[in-house]
Amino acid sequence: MKKKVLEILCESTKSDDNTQSSHWKKYHSKFKYENGILTGLEGFGTNTKPLTGIKKIVYDLILLRYQSNIINKSFFNDVKKHAIDISKKQNRNFDLDILRHCLTIDFLSSYKLLDKNKTVVVIGDGWGIMTTLLLKLKIVDKVILVNLNKTLLVDLIYTSKILPSVVDSCSLLENKSDVKRIKKQKLVAIRADNYELLRYIQKDLVINIVSFQEMNIDVVNNYIKYLENCDKSFFLYHCNREEKVLPDGSITRIKDFKFKKPKKVIVDDICSWHKDYITKRPPFILPYDGIIRHQLYELNI
Repeated sequence: MKKKVLEILCESTKSDDNTQSSHWKKYHSKFKYENGILTGLEGFGTNTKPLTGIKKIVYDLILLRYQSNIINKSFFNDVKKHAIDISKKQNRNFDLDILRHCLTIDFLSSYKLLDKNKTVVVIGDGWGIMTTLLLKLKIVDKVILVNLNKTLLVDLIYTSKILPSVVDSCSLLENKSDVKRIKKQKLVAIRADNYELLRYIQKDLVINIVSFQEMNIDVVNNYIKYLENCDKSFFLYHCNREEKVLPDGSITRIKDFKFKKPKKVIVDDICSWHKDYITKRPPFILPYDGIIRHQLYELNI
């Protein structure tokens, strides 16, 4: 009997990924998945239990300040409604991280990049929220999800809480020959160590949110090289810190991203919904220690 993707990923959690940076060596150091229980989850973004009472009221009021970035109010409200439903089913707080995904989807939709016929590659998806939203809203045809083995396992476990049949039928690409059998799959997973398989994937949009900044720059540039290795044009949206120092002292900078094929810059700006974050104590909002920029490119033009 063919093993399910979750089984394969679970069996591989004791091994380190070759593409893993010092950032993830640090944050994966205590990771465990035993008897269906995840522990040692660090560096994935926020995931706390639902707030109640005055804490929820205060937190929700603070969240409102970020909604000044809404472009299409009707569309955004529908995305947010689904996101709140997802957070309830996952028994987690509807927090700023989830709201940011809603704002990102609204932003991408405004450029007509999301459509039920499109294939989207998501590179790095903490808790699988972007993947879950895109598929639950049925605003794309297929998601290709790429992540480090342990993080990919978490992404799929959380996505399965909402879309169990989609995850159950998910394919794990391990070889070039696997690509031909994913035409009807709604969700396809790729372990980061197999990211060269992206050169064989036809896609319309690639999304990376604050995870290129957690990779060594040579790995980021390999991603770009593999993604560019196709004939048709596609869009790349990324939102990352302009410069980030990893635990081993290496530095990843946006200005060091290397593109070898012609591209069109559509957006290149500081991301207005990634300027600061919410804390538990006054003043409740603190700025990040570096500028987070988002860029939208059309590549292979």
